[in-house]
Amino acid sequence: MKKDKFIEILARRSVSLFLRRMLILACIGFCHLMFIWSGDILLLYAVSVIPMSFSYIAVVCLLFLKRPTWLTPLGLPGRMALTCYIMQSVIGAILFYGLGFGLGTTFGLITIELTAVIVFLFQIAVCKLWLHYFRFGPLEWIWRMLTYGRYFPISRSA
Repeated sequence: MKKDKFIEILARRSVSLFLRRMLILACIGFCHLMFIWSGDILLLYAVSVIPMSFSYIAVVCLLFLKRPTWLTPLGLPGRMALTCYIMQSVIGAILFYGLGFGLGTTFGLITIELTAVIVFLFQIAVCKLWLHYFRFGPLEWIWRMLTYGRYFPISRSA
């Protein structure tokens, strides 16, 4: 299993690269907050992660030592976490807000929980299909190119 990209950046790259990556994430979070969903956490994460980064490294290193194989499909959305996070907001806006189906006031708690599970299972399938053909999720690819300031091929065949 590949190392977590966050750990890789902190361990092998300069602090300025990490700060640029968090600045880009903050910009994505700000746009998400302004235009898609007022409950965004990306902006908060981007500005608060720096002081927490060293404890995070220790915890993640421990978590990645052992992983049962049956959990592998659950890791697919993790490889496209930014794309999945924004995708969930778009799906939620379409389903629950008035600009889409407006179902937010008609669903009870059980129906909302079931919808969340269905959306997550859908995302696992989409991620599996996407990652079969591409190296990164679409937003992760853009984020990576903005961070490093150069083009990265996205296709697995490239």
